[in-house]
Amino acid sequence: MAGPLYASCAGRDRIKQTGAGCLSEEAPLQLQLLQTRSSEIEKLLARLSDVNDAMRSALSGTADSRSHTLARHRDILHDFTQVGAC
Repeated sequence: MAGPLYASCAGRDRIKQTGAGCLSEEAPLQLQLLQTRSSEIEKLLARLSDVNDAMRSALSGTADSRSHTLARHRDILHDFTQVGAC
């Protein structure tokens, strides 16, 4: 699940870098691409949050590999939701 988030963040960074040297007529397209990519990232973060909540409900009280997976998902979500992390 982290793969699409990393890819979206990398794509958004490329758009930002490309947009830094844009001519004025290209700026609206760059802005639209940046907004689209940001929206995709927000949707992926919401989906990861939903998955974490569902896993937490299903795993309450267990200590197996699934609990480790849930902890890792929580860490990933926390990392991505930090201001400026992506």
